[in-house]
Amino acid sequence: MDTENKDDLFSIRLNNEGAAHLLRFAKQVKVFMIAGIALTVIILVRDLIALLRDRPAYSDSFFRIFFSIYPYLSLATAIAFILQLIYYQRLGKAVKYAIEYSDEAGFNKAFESLVKGIWFAFLVTGFSFLFVIGDLVVIIKLWNK
Repeated sequence: MDTENKDDLFSIRLNNEGAAHLLRFAKQVKVFMIAGIALTVIILVRDLIALLRDRPAYSDSFFRIFFSIYPYLSLATAIAFILQLIYYQRLGKAVKYAIEYSDEAGFNKAFESLVKGIWFAFLVTGFSFLFVIGDLVVIIKLWNK
């Protein structure tokens, strides 16, 4: 029994195929990051226009509340999305570095970025859920008029 690595839970070996997949992930994150930033800029411009334009006076309180908080919720979603992409980009860089230099500790540490990215993914999903529920209520209210 190897007494040198008592803290290791188990051993994992990374072969050339696995390394190739991880390196491809690192390259794809860059493309995803650029697309995500472009999408976020479009969303922010759309929401800025929505904030600056005259809004109709809604008699229904739900419409007033929903359309007044929508741009802010959209902004929060965009920020969480960018943070999520940043952590995925950090993961890609850390994995690439760890593979190139056979850095086992760095490879294990890279997954911290994955976990943080997942938390922001949960935030984006939660905000998106709120959008969908709000949109559904708007559709139902408009349908019943």
